[in-house]
Amino acid sequence: MDEPVVKRPKRWRIIWSLTQKDWLNFLQHPTSWLSVFIPLFISLVVRFIFPTFADEAVLRIAVYAPNPSVLVQNLQQVEGVELLSVASETAVTNTILEDADGGFVLPVGWETAVSHQQAPPLTIYLSERADNEQRAALQNVLREQIWQLQAQPFPAELTWETLPATSETSPDMTIPQYFFVFLSLLSMSMVGLTLLPQMMVEEKETAALYPLLTSPASLTDYLIAKGLVGLMVSGGLLALLVLIYEGWQGDWGITAVSYLLGMHFFIGAGLLLGLRVVSRQRSQAIGGILILLLNTPGMFAILSPERFEKGPAKLISWIPTHYVVNLLASGATANGRSVWLSLLVVSICVVLLFAIVGWEARKRPYS
Repeated sequence: MDEPVVKRPKRWRIIWSLTQKDWLNFLQHPTSWLSVFIPLFISLVVRFIFPTFADEAVLRIAVYAPNPSVLVQNLQQVEGVELLSVASETAVTNTILEDADGGFVLPVGWETAVSHQQAPPLTIYLSERADNEQRAALQNVLREQIWQLQAQPFPAELTWETLPATSETSPDMTIPQYFFVFLSLLSMSMVGLTLLPQMMVEEKETAALYPLLTSPASLTDYLIAKGLVGLMVSGGLLALLVLIYEGWQGDWGITAVSYLLGMHFFIGAGLLLGLRVVSRQRSQAIGGILILLLNTPGMFAILSPERFEKGPAKLISWIPTHYVVNLLASGATANGRSVWLSLLVVSICVVLLFAIVGWEARKRPYS
């Protein structure tokens, strides 16, 4: 009589079952929530208890008008606009390079030409440091005020010119954008380097790992399930941060790619840590050190990239997450900087991490 043949479950069912088990374990352990949702708590404190950080930035416009001007007087009355009257044409450019969002030099007789419907030219300078939203707001304000001088379709011929932001001391992003970048990095690192190793070490300490691996599940299935849980938790946290800080503004495509690569980087690091350590105390100690180290670039994200090209700050550029921060900052501010180097470096780091995880898994199948 033939023995009954036990049909092996499909691999995706095995992985999904392990994922469900890990997800339930996460929900049933409030201590995991505390460590993971620390970034969310900080973001809520910053956003709602200190609302001034989340207010829209005031538009700073540098103006040189040699004669009294109705346009300048009207701009001074516009809410949300800070007019910086300077003493020369050169001062307009210098002010924009330092900290203004834009500016212009008003030629002598320009308003008279507008009143005679001659459509005189006017060059308006924009700072490269300003994001797309700030530029659009500045353009709308100036168009509206110029149109009020002479209500016709084209009262003046406007030319827009972008000036590069060369000041190393001026911030490359607003305070809300800085917290968005910093807390995004912190969220991914907390999930990858705290939650995943803790779950894996707990199963080692309770002797639950060996029965799992003697079931139809393999160690690869086990690691994939852990990674999926990490993606779910990280994705949920990052989605909340996007809602809180309006992270869809700027270049959302770069933001999405930076999230995807960042999550995989920290999940790979967390899986490697979980495979190597065998005690919860050691996991927490090593994870805490790595979180502090890998979040260092995020703490200085508000500085312009030029600051990392020389001096002691150059050491930060050797930390892989420096390039994750560059991607997040480029997405948040839509500053138009090239991101190909950051994409390449982070992608290589992700591939190397998962290659090491695979090698470690074959080396220690039941540890």
